[in-house]
Amino acid sequence: MLCQNCGNEVPQESLFCPYCGAKIEQEQTPLQNNTEPVQNSTAPEDLSIKKKKRIIIGLISAIVVVALVAVFVVLIPIIRCNHYISLGEKRVKAGKYEEAVDAYNDALKIKSNNKKAINGLSKTYVNWVDDLMEKGEYDEALAKINEAVEEVGTEEVIQCQADTVVKYCDAELELGNSDLDSLSYDDARAAYEKILEINPESEDAYLGVIEVDIRNNEFESALEVAKKAYALIGGEKLNEKIDMLESGNIFASNGWVMRETCYDADHNPVYIHEYTYNIKGDTASITWKDPDGTYRDRIDLEYNDKGWETVSYSYVTSTGELNKKVIEYDGYNFSEIEYEGTSGEVDEYKDGKVNEDGKTLEWTRYNSNHDFLERRIFDYDENGHNIKQTLYTSQGDISDIYEFEFNDLGKVSKRIEHREDGYVRETVVYEYNEAGIMIKETTYDDTGKVVRTVESD
Repeated sequence: MLCQNCGNEVPQESLFCPYCGAKIEQEQTPLQNNTEPVQNSTAPEDLSIKKKKRIIIGLISAIVVVALVAVFVVLIPIIRCNHYISLGEKRVKAGKYEEAVDAYNDALKIKSNNKKAINGLSKTYVNWVDDLMEKGEYDEALAKINEAVEEVGTEEVIQCQADTVVKYCDAELELGNSDLDSLSYDDARAAYEKILEINPESEDAYLGVIEVDIRNNEFESALEVAKKAYALIGGEKLNEKIDMLESGNIFASNGWVMRETCYDADHNPVYIHEYTYNIKGDTASITWKDPDGTYRDRIDLEYNDKGWETVSYSYVTSTGELNKKVIEYDGYNFSEIEYEGTSGEVDEYKDGKVNEDGKTLEWTRYNSNHDFLERRIFDYDENGHNIKQTLYTSQGDISDIYEFEFNDLGKVSKRIEHREDGYVRETVVYEYNEAGIMIKETTYDDTGKVVRTVESD
């Protein structure tokens, strides 16, 4: 290229002439013979590279943005989920179970199949239920574990439900038995019936309901429950209850005599006596009925602050008629009036002595005219059983001696009547089943011959 000022040839890309210093005017060389044009200072290749760079930068920026969005979409929920799980764990340790359940549920709202949240929720319910059981809040514990099964239903929760049902029934059974011992019969029944609502085949619960009916003298209801339960689940204990209730001689599980039926020699029922008891286990009342259940009479016993009887009873063994006795004490001495029936004339008088436990040591009996009838002295063993009664005449001679033997249930197993010289007039042997029910009474004469046998069904 030539300088337009001095005409010297200068380099193609010069801006000033190196000879004269004049500014060089750049001119584009025209195309000749299909040859490529001379490029100026900004070649098309340079423009293409810049454009590619811009595209690459844009793509990279887009990728970064997408990546950031992806991080936000993916990681943020994970972070939030882990936050709620961590919060749930802290609340469980603090015993804030309801708040912990809320935290784990918040985590599951973010990711419904999060195993850590599911396991945390399960353990929360299990710990919550265990705490409620330890506090004795059995109904709440059962309701809570049932709620957990509906909500989370894991194997751990289902197993906890099974364990809770067993513990619940055991706790209610213990509570019912305790109420039974304290004579809170309505509460005891409620406890046993709760068990049956959960486990309709619980033999212990049925036996509890039967026992409540027996102690309330509701024998027909007890028999109905026993038969229903036996038809449903069977069981030897239920069968024994049915046999006892149908026999007419009924005992509570603690040995209390609740009903006695007297039979004649032909085993026909003659009369019925039914009993109730106070919290100390002392007889509270006796009711006399005909064999068909018709009410005849009743005596409510009374006791002083030492627990000694002040109103008591006796009865005519042939008819079952009740006689009321009123007793007054002066220290360990007592005087007693016995009436014909519960409101009739005076039948006889007694005066005697008791020991510090209120057990009779001796008494002298008189008729209504104060004529001497007999005197008795009582001996006891270390268990408080009356093992001997010695009878005296008005002259002070021994007329008869009664000696008694007792079985492991504390019931009389043998009564021997003899004279002072040892001559045995009569021996009576009593037999009982495992429930303490008398099943046989055998009387022997002075030769040892059986003269009478009475067996209960």
